[in-house]
Amino acid sequence: MGEKIHLLMAIHCHQPVGNFDGVFAHGYEVSYKVFLDVLERHPKIKLALHYTGPLLEWLEQRHPEFLDRIRDFVERGQVEILSGGFYEPILTLLPHSDAIGQINLLTDYVKNRFGYLPKGAWLAERIWEPKVPYILNQAGLKFTIVDDSHFAVIGRDVESLDGYYVSEDEGKTVFVFPTSEKLRYYMPFKLPEETIKYLRGKLDQGFKALTFGDDGEKFGMWPGTYKWVYQEGWLDKFFSAIESCEWIETITFSEYISKFPPSGTVYLPCVSYREMIEWSGGYFRNFLIKYPESNRMHKRMLLVSSKLSESRDNSVEKRYLYKAQCNCGYWHGVFGGLYLNHLRSAVFSNLILAEVVSGKFEDNCSLDYDLDGRKEWIFSSDDQKIFLSDLGNILEWDLKEKAVNISNVLTRRYEPYHEKLKNISSTENNSAEVVSIHDLTMSHVKDLSVLKYDKYIRSSLIDYWAKDCSPEHFFAHEHLRSDLGAVEQVSEEDGAVVFRRRFWVDNSFPVWVEKRVFLSGRSLFCDIKISSESKGTGFYCMEFNYSMFDETFSSGKGIKEETKEIWFKDKWYGINILHTADKPFRIIHYPVETVSDSEHGIETTFQGSCLVLLWQVNLEMDALHLVLEVSKAVE
Repeated sequence: MGEKIHLLMAIHCHQPVGNFDGVFAHGYEVSYKVFLDVLERHPKIKLALHYTGPLLEWLEQRHPEFLDRIRDFVERGQVEILSGGFYEPILTLLPHSDAIGQINLLTDYVKNRFGYLPKGAWLAERIWEPKVPYILNQAGLKFTIVDDSHFAVIGRDVESLDGYYVSEDEGKTVFVFPTSEKLRYYMPFKLPEETIKYLRGKLDQGFKALTFGDDGEKFGMWPGTYKWVYQEGWLDKFFSAIESCEWIETITFSEYISKFPPSGTVYLPCVSYREMIEWSGGYFRNFLIKYPESNRMHKRMLLVSSKLSESRDNSVEKRYLYKAQCNCGYWHGVFGGLYLNHLRSAVFSNLILAEVVSGKFEDNCSLDYDLDGRKEWIFSSDDQKIFLSDLGNILEWDLKEKAVNISNVLTRRYEPYHEKLKNISSTENNSAEVVSIHDLTMSHVKDLSVLKYDKYIRSSLIDYWAKDCSPEHFFAHEHLRSDLGAVEQVSEEDGAVVFRRRFWVDNSFPVWVEKRVFLSGRSLFCDIKISSESKGTGFYCMEFNYSMFDETFSSGKGIKEETKEIWFKDKWYGINILHTADKPFRIIHYPVETVSDSEHGIETTFQGSCLVLLWQVNLEMDALHLVLEVSKAVE
């Protein structure tokens, strides 16, 4: 028998926590099921499969027969199953105990459902930090898969990588297989013979093994791939081409380890695949800097994790915590991720449920929970909880009964791919060729006026001063807002947090504002006192950003004339919010929409509704006392 090159393949299948049922169902029909149909016709092809917990739970409910089929593949030795974090977290962003708990959850599931004890792990987004070997080793796993870009950043020639390598941390080792980026872009986007030719060249150079590892969704779910991969037969032809080459042997990762020694030792820095490096600015945790909303979710997760440190790994509350650790809502690249309201909402919902189930929802404290160097105030009633910044803004507003954060609205910010919109006029990919989503140039944005950028972080109870609040001026001038300046004093008085600040009107005379915030039952109260020793008039404004939709306030921009009360009625969650005050106010409203990239192209996404309440203030008065009561009436 002549020399052979071994092809190791790992197919990773995932849908995020909180994704729509229709997306799961579509993925099953056009990708997951049909992939196994083709694999079944090619029993000589061996590979590794990885399914994440959210997808496995959906399959258990909707298509348990699919899981039975996987067990058949495993029993005949054609497939090995990979473990990893059950709900696809970034392991190194978790407390150590949570990382081990997540892995154990998936390992136990695979062992019980498929009769197979996993020996390797799929790393979510192939995020590597130096602690990975220690974590995986402690969880009883022997190997994982990264990208050749991991090796490139330490100066290794990616075309020289062969087989697998050893890495360690604190004396704990793990084997590392580098997947080829070239193969990622060949499969399935090039003709099968091009991949075969590439493998032949590697064999002629003396290579023993190449690794391919990538998303299962690229075989059917990515734009144009269902027709190419299945209807036009790419996958069938590819597997047949491999089977016809006696010099190619497909093999599982565990089998390869048992037959061949490692190719060397490697220490890798904090890195991921090439595209992720570009999106994150070189390091995944940079997403926590670029997007404060991501940082707050992450630190909120750590806060809940610390509350549940004594809970059993298989407890209901720990399961909710693990769901909230699903990585997809924490970052953004070519996938919608953080920009998808429903994914962020799922993170908060599961964190709230973890607290409620464990009996640890109520908080009344001050601490720097988001670790930005500034103190926040957290306090709650039986029905709700708010997180206040040092400016008195509501960063998070949780309703216990609905398990929802109603202040979960993403700030509109510039993204480099917005420049593409100037050159894209079609909603279709102009090329007839099937290409990777990383090379798509489609846009679904009809009106470029939607490109607006905020100069502040979206939250609620934001207060500012304005001289002109006509709708024309409001929507035409970004400089309308006049920040009230830093808070000079914060105190806790009779169950309320009181913020005192001073700002200057026209840089000539001072105005003092005192804002007192407290909760009682289903209501949030905000008392405002405004005083000045000088004459003048202007508008005191209070802004609310709700991650909800009201037919009146969310469908377009506008202004409502003076009133003392107004309802915001949301049908998504069945939540009604009544705004009342003892002085008449006007209200300006508009939808908050972002423009973000996704696997389907650049698109507009509804993030929430902005309501600005306006009071005209005469500063000749010694003081102005306003009461804002926000009552939740849940349908």
